[in-house]
Amino acid sequence: MILSIPLILRSPLTLWDRLGVQWKLHLLIQGALVLIFVVSQQYIVRHFEEQELNEAQSRASDIANGLINGMNLLMVTGKISDASNRTLLLKKMGDSPEIKELRIIRSQQVSAQFGPGLPSEQALDAMDKRALESGKSVFQLLQSTPKTRELRVVIPYIASENFHGTNCLTCHRVQAGSVNGAASVTLDLVHEEAQIEQFNRLLWGSNIVFQIGLSGIIAWFIRVIIVKNIEQPSHQLETTMQKIRREGDLSIRAEIEGKHKNIDQMAETFNQLVENLEQATKDQLLFSEVIKNTKEGILISDASNRIMLVNRAFVKITGYAAAEILGKNPSILSSGMQDKAFYEPMWQSIKNHGHWQGEIWNRRKSGEVYPQWLSISTVNNQQNLVTAYVAIFMDITKRKEAEQRIHFLAHYDPLTHLPNRALFGDRLERALAYHRRNGGRVALLFLDLDRFKNINDSLGHVVGDHLLQSVSGRIRQCIREMDSICRCGGDEFMIMLAGIQKKDDVLIIAKKIITAMSEPHVIDGHTLIMTFSIGISIYPEDADHSQALIMHADAAMYQAKKSGRNNFQFFTSDMNAQAFERFLLEADLRQALHSPALEIHYQPQIDNLSGAVIGVEALARWNHPTKGSIPPLKFISIAEECGLIYELGQWVLHQACTQNKQWQTAGLVTIPVSVNLSALQFYQKDIVATIRQILQETGLEPRYLELELTEGIIMQDAESTIATLHTLKQEGVLLSVDDFGTGYSSLSYLKRFPLDKLKIDQSFIRDLGTQENSLMIIKAIISMAHSLKLKVIAEGVETAEQLQFLKAHQCDQTQGFYVSQPLTAADFEQFIRARR
Repeated sequence: MILSIPLILRSPLTLWDRLGVQWKLHLLIQGALVLIFVVSQQYIVRHFEEQELNEAQSRASDIANGLINGMNLLMVTGKISDASNRTLLLKKMGDSPEIKELRIIRSQQVSAQFGPGLPSEQALDAMDKRALESGKSVFQLLQSTPKTRELRVVIPYIASENFHGTNCLTCHRVQAGSVNGAASVTLDLVHEEAQIEQFNRLLWGSNIVFQIGLSGIIAWFIRVIIVKNIEQPSHQLETTMQKIRREGDLSIRAEIEGKHKNIDQMAETFNQLVENLEQATKDQLLFSEVIKNTKEGILISDASNRIMLVNRAFVKITGYAAAEILGKNPSILSSGMQDKAFYEPMWQSIKNHGHWQGEIWNRRKSGEVYPQWLSISTVNNQQNLVTAYVAIFMDITKRKEAEQRIHFLAHYDPLTHLPNRALFGDRLERALAYHRRNGGRVALLFLDLDRFKNINDSLGHVVGDHLLQSVSGRIRQCIREMDSICRCGGDEFMIMLAGIQKKDDVLIIAKKIITAMSEPHVIDGHTLIMTFSIGISIYPEDADHSQALIMHADAAMYQAKKSGRNNFQFFTSDMNAQAFERFLLEADLRQALHSPALEIHYQPQIDNLSGAVIGVEALARWNHPTKGSIPPLKFISIAEECGLIYELGQWVLHQACTQNKQWQTAGLVTIPVSVNLSALQFYQKDIVATIRQILQETGLEPRYLELELTEGIIMQDAESTIATLHTLKQEGVLLSVDDFGTGYSSLSYLKRFPLDKLKIDQSFIRDLGTQENSLMIIKAIISMAHSLKLKVIAEGVETAEQLQFLKAHQCDQTQGFYVSQPLTAADFEQFIRARR
């Protein structure tokens, strides 16, 4: 029973909650009206009852007063003794239907009723007051005690002032003006009760009719309010929701009219939710498209490291379809090349820091092992618990190959795959340092192919390159594993023999090389017999440092050539004659700096897309009055050795800038002029001030001057070089690297140099169409340069096929005999005019 009470109480509440807003408002308003009616009805009935009671009381008082006045009149006139008169008076006074009894109370009756003697006026007043008060509750008594329907009123009467004599009614004398008796009136209130009940029924009937009509009005009014303010806006909002759900168009918005605050707030909230959903959908689609189309492989696994999602790049890189990999552990991709010691710190980093990245080797579905650059991050929930792992990786096979290729280019000759001069120089320095500490000899052999230029001129560079490859292979067979060999450039080679005991050990190697070279080389159907001129210097007898050792071996090589070639010569002091000759050339060069014998030639540079001339390179040329044309490599090396390179470099810069400014003033061309800087020139402390001064003197804008530096220059004291290059860049000049690929470049430094252009060495261009390695190297250089936002120019282009290859692989610019050989200033002007 106790348990059922809450259920009984809860049922009306549940029913109330199920009612709609319209019914709730209707019931509340109707209840309030009924309550108001009941209260007002009680007030009206009570007021009506009091009014009826007062009227009955008043009528009773009037009747009693009339009776008393009539009795007094009969007494004064002496007609009171006539019984018919008294009867007539009583009948007249008793005609009202509600008067049930009307009588005269004599003094004896009054005394008997109220005590001895006549009652005082105060006593009679109190009696009337009590009668009146008892009458006020008569209708309540009528309801509780239906038999009580009477109201009795007692009114005293007084003898007239002029009345004298004996009261015949009482048979005793009375004093005029004194109370002599009373009139008693008893009223029957059944009629008043019936009128009140009829009035009450009328009120209830009217209320029922009024309530029915008012209920309809209220229901209609509430319905109008609900429809207008709730149902219609709600229906519009619901229609909008259904349309969005049906059409899936998240651009639809609910209308906000500004009339219904709550509905407008709901619509505004709904619009905000739809807008957020639309943005979230767009973001989700965007993220989905990014994940699908990104070139990096993406793998997402759950907290148990089971694969949940992979993208297209993952499928392409690994070879696994999504269905094959989902639900599995990423360890399926492991190559087995990393042991437990590798993975422990990796997972420790993921656990502690939520992230790890590094290089790792994984396995494709085909079984191929390949390098990845992998980044793993955790996804945590609000409780900081791991919910997923996100792995993003790249296949860096090509990058590794490119790095290896660049590393190869930086240390090895791409044609012969022998160490280049930089790597050889490093090995030579190490060997000398070792033997300085431990004793022993180091021999240096400088080898130069005899008349190799004739091969290039007669059979072409392709045959010449193949010949160099064959020659380098034979040299390798003649030396020991511990020895080192390099191609210095062109047809020159150097060999370092470390740990020799005596000259005879060197003789054996030199003779072996001479003998090996006596065998014919079959190159592209040509049978060629080549010889070497070999110069030999020995540490510590001939020199105690590498540069002197190389210079003396070079001098010995020239002596071997003078001795008829196809032989070897050890360096001796008698070879100072050659040094003397170089001294004479140095003197002639000093004079040439101030004579027409030294001049500047200009080789055009073109844009591969438009074919327009976009630059020109200034090249120094020396026409010796007796020796003829002196190769730039020879007189420039002399200038570097004797210190003339500073003056020569300034002269070339000044001449090139002056000429370029004249061309611009004449309206001929507006292009930059390229000038080569030697290492000694570049490392002058005042190189920046020198260039700034020359530009000011010639009036040439800095952007029309391009400085070319070799890889060897920029890699010497790289940090200092970077600072100098940045200073030059701030001046506004252009910077480029000449003969790229033949020197030693560190990518970590190269990306820090503020360069504008890379120039591919002509040795690679010559190999196009014949050497696959050269093709790959050129592609790698172009790709790397473009990734560093650098322009690429190829020098030494001599054929249309070479140019087409360069264009096909996005090489930006071209320079070479196919475009034009170096020209005098006058010839260059004619060249420009002819192209217009």
